[in-house]
Amino acid sequence: MHKVGDIPTFDAIEVMKKYGIDLNNHRATNIKDAPIEEMDLILCATNSHKVAVRNLYPELADKIYTIKEYASLAKEGLGYDISDPWGYGMPTYQKCATEIENCLEKIVEKL
Repeated sequence: MHKVGDIPTFDAIEVMKKYGIDLNNHRATNIKDAPIEEMDLILCATNSHKVAVRNLYPELADKIYTIKEYASLAKEGLGYDISDPWGYGMPTYQKCATEIENCLEKIVEKL
């Protein structure tokens, strides 16, 4: 498999090891290179990402949500965005991972 895109940061790799996930071979993928039209659900980390994806694929608007929105955690002043840990230290990466984990637990219950 040809690897393209950015590699994960050291902190991301280390935090995800705690979840039993190996990011060493992970690479970022451009949405334009993904089969997005075939997806049943498209979850974005931030509201600005959601808006950008909806602008690119308006016909898929009913499938596009932020992670927190779909997990029903975007209310009660929690906002729509998952914090971006890039450029911060390990504690910020761990906080972000915990935030995503909490959302995924709610999403799994929903599905």
